[in-house]
Amino acid sequence: ETLGSLTRLLIFAAGSLWVVKNILVLLKGKPASIFKVMKQLFQLLKKYHIFIGIIAFTAGTSHGIFFLLNMPFTSTVYLTGILTLIGLYLVAMTGYQYSKTRKKTAGLIHFIVVLFLITALLFHTTFLGLISF
Repeated sequence: ETLGSLTRLLIFAAGSLWVVKNILVLLKGKPASIFKVMKQLFQLLKKYHIFIGIIAFTAGTSHGIFFLLNMPFTSTVYLTGILTLIGLYLVAMTGYQYSKTRKKTAGLIHFIVVLFLITALLFHTTFLGLISF
């Protein structure tokens, strides 16, 4: 469970790069102190984005393997976990492809797959009872 929480945290940390980038665009022309802090946060996230992603991938895979071996197959959490694990692998593969090509299309595909992962992760944590709507 701790690995799952760590994975969730890291996925949102890596994903916050996009959020911070868009906040920076909105803050252009605002007070310099706010802009400077957000710009530093963006640069930090950008610098460690791939590293955070690798740790999230490793923690998520470890969490997934542990529970795949120790949970009954009929569990809804099991099935949403498989869906989330597939999403995590797709994000890793598209992210790797984007880092090699730097093509906008590859970046867009990576972003779309991240949205799928976030959706799957929300379903997975909802079925765990950690989030209730």
